[in-house]
Amino acid sequence: MAGTVEDLRVQVENLVRTADCHTLHPIDWYRFYEIVIYAVQEGLDKQFDSADLARMLKKFEITPDNIDRLTFMYSQGGDLLKYYLAVDRTP
Repeated sequence: MAGTVEDLRVQVENLVRTADCHTLHPIDWYRFYEIVIYAVQEGLDKQFDSADLARMLKKFEITPDNIDRLTFMYSQGGDLLKYYLAVDRTP
């Protein structure tokens, strides 16, 4: 079954409800990377971009600095993952 933008939103909400929103713990970052991977694998990063993520995060008590970090990683990490997945590694 394909993932939906709503599934992605739920994952982000679950993360921010349990994360330390002032100083993100390495486990929080790991969980966020899983969200980025999910978004790219399901093709949801086109429907839910970093601006959508920023708007969603602003509803929670996340510092502006961490919002910038998370949206940067969502965008750039997603691009890097798409590039990595597209590279042909056959000899």
